[in-house]
Amino acid sequence: MRPRRRVLSYANVAATLALVLSFSGGALAATRYLINSTSQINPKVLKQLRAARGPEGVAGPAGSEGKPGKEGLPGLEGKAGVEGKVGAEGRRGVEGKTGQEGKRGREGPEGKEGPPGQEGGSGGEPAGLKRWRKTIKTAGASEAEAATVVLAEVPPLTISGHCYEEHGATIAQTYIASTETESFLRIAKEAKTLTFAGERPLTVQAAEGITVDNEAALAGGPEGSFSATAHDGSVALDGTADQGVWLQGEIGPACSFSGYAIVD
Repeated sequence: MRPRRRVLSYANVAATLALVLSFSGGALAATRYLINSTSQINPKVLKQLRAARGPEGVAGPAGSEGKPGKEGLPGLEGKAGVEGKVGAEGRRGVEGKTGQEGKRGREGPEGKEGPPGQEGGSGGEPAGLKRWRKTIKTAGASEAEAATVVLAEVPPLTISGHCYEEHGATIAQTYIASTETESFLRIAKEAKTLTFAGERPLTVQAAEGITVDNEAALAGGPEGSFSATAHDGSVALDGTADQGVWLQGEIGPACSFSGYAIVD
C-alpha cells in the first residue's frame, strides 16, 4: 500500500499560525509595545479612556524667595494737583486786659561831668579852618592799648591823639590816618614828602612826662607844623599840632592836644 501524502491547505496554515501566536503573544507583549501613539487609537475609543478629573492635591511648601529683579525705569511725573480752596478766616480772639502800669524806678545818681568839648572858633574864621583842644584824663596801659580821641576829621584824613604809659612815663602823640591806599604827608622838621596808608605819627617828637615827679614836656610850635594831601588831591590840610603831658589824677588830665588845620 502507498502512504497517504498530507496536503497543506489555508485552513491548516491559519490554525497553525493561530496556535503559534497564542503561545508567543505574551512574550511579544512583554518586550514590545504594539501601540506607540494615540493616533493609532480610534478617537471615539480614546475619548472613553479619559477619566474624570480627580480632587485637588495638597498645596506644596512655599518656594524660596527669588532674587530681586532689576530696578524698573522711573515713572512719568504726575500732574500737579489742583490748588485747594482758601480756608475760612478764623474768629478774632478776645482782646486781653490792659496790664497795670509798673512802678517808677528810683532816680539814678548824677553822672560824672564829661570832658570839655572842642573849642569853637570865632565868628570871623573861615569855614575851612579846623581847630581842636581836647584832653585824655587817663592814659592807656601801653601803646597797643592807648587811650585815643579824634581831633579833626576831613575824609579821607583823620587826626587823632594817643595817650599811653611806657617805662614809667606818660606819652602823648598826635597821629594822622587815611582811608585811601596812599596819601601824602610833609612834616616841617623832616622837610620831605612821605606816602602813607593807614595811620602814622603826625608830629616828629612825642610829648613825654615823668608823672611821678609831675614833670611835663611839650612838643609843638614850629616842630608841629604839617601838610597832608589825599592821594587823588581832593583834600589838603595845612596846620600845626601841639601835644603835652600832665600829672594824672585830680590835678589834671594825663594828655592834652591842641592845634588847627586849614582845609583846602
